[in-house]
Amino acid sequence: MVALAAGLAVVMHREPLPAARAAPAPAAGRRRGLGRLPAAYWAYWLVLVLCVAAEWCMAFWSAEFLATVAGLARGVAATAVGLFYLAMITGRVIGSRLAWVMPTGRLLLVALGVAALGFPVFWLARTPVLNAAGLFVTGLGLANLYPLALSAATGAAARQANTASARISMGAGLAILTAPLALGGVADRVGIQNAYGLVVGLLAAAVAVVVWANRIAARLAAARAAGEDGGRSAVGP
Repeated sequence: MVALAAGLAVVMHREPLPAARAAPAPAAGRRRGLGRLPAAYWAYWLVLVLCVAAEWCMAFWSAEFLATVAGLARGVAATAVGLFYLAMITGRVIGSRLAWVMPTGRLLLVALGVAALGFPVFWLARTPVLNAAGLFVTGLGLANLYPLALSAATGAAARQANTASARISMGAGLAILTAPLALGGVADRVGIQNAYGLVVGLLAAAVAVVVWANRIAARLAAARAAGEDGGRSAVGP
C-alpha cells in the first residue's frame, strides 16, 4: 500500500494541473437578487428562531421537569418524554395534510394555538398523567412550527434561496445552542418550574410575530398583484 501510494504521488506530481477558468459573471437580474432579504423573510425567520427555541427547551428539559415537579422517577420521566416525540411525528403527519387546504400563515397560528393549549397543562398540573398529556399536546403544536416557518420564510425570499437558507440554518443553530442553556441557567437560580416560564414568553412572542409577518406578506402579495394587473392593462388586450 505504501509503495502504491508513493507511485501515485510521483505520477500525479508529474501530471500538470489544468488552468483555472474564471467563473462567469452573474447576470444583471441575478445581481439584483443578491440584495437585502425582504422584511417578510426576516419576520418569518424570527418566528422560526422562537419556535425552534421553544421546541428544544421542551425536548431538553422536560424529563427533568417531570422528575422534579411532577414527581416521576427519573427513569419513568425519561421514558415519558417519548410522548413528546410521538406527538411530533403525529403532528407532522397531520400538518402535512392540513398544509394542502390551509394557508401557511394561518396554519402557523393554529399550530401555535395547539401548543399554547397544551403547555399550561404540562407546566401547571400537579398530576403526572396531566403533565404527560400536556407534554403530548404541546408536541402536537410544536411539531409543525419549524417546517411551516421554514416554508413561509423561503417563500418570502424565493429569488434568494441560497442566502435565505443559510440565514435560516444560522438562526436555527443559534436557537438550539442558546435556548436550552438559557433555561438551564435560569433554572439554577429560580427552579425549573419558574424557568419554564421562558417558553411562555417564546410562544407569546411567536404568535405576535406571526401576526405581524402575515400582515407584511399580505401587503407584499397585494402590491405584487396590483403591479401585475397594471402591467397587463398597459399592454392591452
